[in-house]
Amino acid sequence: MRRFVFIGLPLVAGCWAGEIRSRAAMDLGCSEAEIDVQTVSSYKAIYDVQGCGKHATYIVRNDQPMLQSNPTELAPAVQP
Repeated sequence: MRRFVFIGLPLVAGCWAGEIRSRAAMDLGCSEAEIDVQTVSSYKAIYDVQGCGKHATYIVRNDQPMLQSNPTELAPAVQP
């Protein structure tokens, strides 16, 4: 009996990071090198993005990354 391992979803989810990074750089007003993309849900294609002291959430619908939340300023780190 052959066993198949489904690895397509994580690979597809990873493919969106470049597209989202490019879009987020435009939306947040900084370079792509400053953008950090984290996958929230690869099944639902939801991504958190941080860069230039801002945070936003993106979702992929109809093969297009779309801004799901308006960019917000990150809170400054609290010093102990």
